[in-house]
Amino acid sequence: MQQRFASYDEAMAYLYTLTDYERGLNLKPRTTPKLGLERMAKLLESVGNPERRLRAVHIAGTKGKGSTAAMVANALIAAGNRVGLFIKPHVEDVRERIQINGQWIPKDAVVRQINRMYDYMCRCEAKEDGLYSPTFFEAFMAVAFMYYGSENLDYTVIEVGMGGRLDATNVLQPLVSAITPVSMDHMERLGNTLEAIAGEKAGIIKEGVPVVCGPQQPEALEVIRRKCREKNARLLEFGNDFSAKRCGRTLTLTTWGGSVDGVELAMPGEHQAANAATAVAILELLREQGAKISDAQIRSGLAATALPARVELVRKHPATVVDAGHNPASIEALLAALRSHFTFDRLVCVFAVQREKDADAILRLLARDAAHVVFTTMNSSHACPPDELAEMMRGIGFAAVSVEHDLGRALAEAERLAGPNGLICVCGSFYLAGDARKRLR
Repeated sequence: MQQRFASYDEAMAYLYTLTDYERGLNLKPRTTPKLGLERMAKLLESVGNPERRLRAVHIAGTKGKGSTAAMVANALIAAGNRVGLFIKPHVEDVRERIQINGQWIPKDAVVRQINRMYDYMCRCEAKEDGLYSPTFFEAFMAVAFMYYGSENLDYTVIEVGMGGRLDATNVLQPLVSAITPVSMDHMERLGNTLEAIAGEKAGIIKEGVPVVCGPQQPEALEVIRRKCREKNARLLEFGNDFSAKRCGRTLTLTTWGGSVDGVELAMPGEHQAANAATAVAILELLREQGAKISDAQIRSGLAATALPARVELVRKHPATVVDAGHNPASIEALLAALRSHFTFDRLVCVFAVQREKDADAILRLLARDAAHVVFTTMNSSHACPPDELAEMMRGIGFAAVSVEHDLGRALAEAERLAGPNGLICVCGSFYLAGDARKRLR
């Protein structure tokens, strides 16, 4: 038996030596594993297939899947259930990803689960029996499955990492699958058309498992419909089978099973209404499968749902919002939320983005609403250089730009530019959002 880890820091330092597509680390062209489910399946088999013990909801999509997952989990918790929630990526601490009833996985539990799979990982490193080392995401996802499988949960709600078809979470056989709005993102991995990306998302659809589908563009919806027909999966669509209607300050969320009225949401933005409707449709399917959850408990769970870096007001004077939006669709939703929920004289954005994102489309959206944009750096090897972003911004005819490579100075510059009645918005990446939250708190 190989030497095990005694501390959280040691165990995580080991995991961080693995191939990490998220941060672009440890990518070795000749030995980097390709995306797929085989490594994940073998890893989980080595620890007793804990994922098979989970009563799971599986949620894919480009935007809104984390918020929807959290809403479903919180409503189930309000009904007295013990619920695991996996969301990705994290904002400040990787343990945010693995929660039970709102509590992050304890450090000693992380160590325990990594030690459980360590002998197998050593065999992978030695290439025994043709085994290939899992990626960081696969290994940490296995930690989640092992932890959830050992905790006697009533339900788990699992957000897809990226795509769906080849994502490590797709080893699940869920009770319900869901796909939130699909838009252009991760094109380098998922494809350059909406149909191709929707096909990857629809890869989570399983034979006979009902599917809840959030608002979609027609091209994406047709792909999802086709996959459901292939898999004999019942499909419930936003706008046809369930909907959201605003009634003053509250929502009425209607499904084929009835309506939940008087719903208040903690997270701002009109896009959250569709996420809430999707969550209630998922809960309605769970009710059909025996879940005991009242309308009052649904209202309570949705009202309690707030995720970090989702149009999050982290400072009031001056008003400063942090958001993890990192593709054109999420940035457009963010800007709409700022216009609807805040009063300000001028908007100043602090911005950084990953190189593979559609920076041109995002910058054009910012140019429409912002009075000034301060470009900065972030802790990611994939980050687009701020000077390059500033040049792109000038190239589309927007000259009110600054470059501050230090985030602290960027925030100070934004405060000076915003003035007493302005609004500062930090956006473009989960990495930037996490760094900004730490500094601003």
